[in-house]
Amino acid sequence: MSDCAAKGGTNCKIEITYYNQCAVVVAAEDGSYNTPSNATLDGAIAAGIKTCRDAGHSNCQVYYSACSLPVRIQ
Repeated sequence: MSDCAAKGGTNCKIEITYYNQCAVVVAAEDGSYNTPSNATLDGAIAAGIKTCRDAGHSNCQVYYSACSLPVRIQ
């Protein structure tokens, strides 16, 4: 939430939660966006870009990306 606000967001809200995976926010110029998750960052980015382009947008960009990777506990 703080990252959204720091980037100028005024209607910040939680769109996706993830655990042991990666998530991205892919946005187009018109303000539309999607929030896919995947086991890998590359997979999440590819899914988001594909969804954006399939919706007819040509300028799709990754706005945010992060991973919540598993932590080994001994």
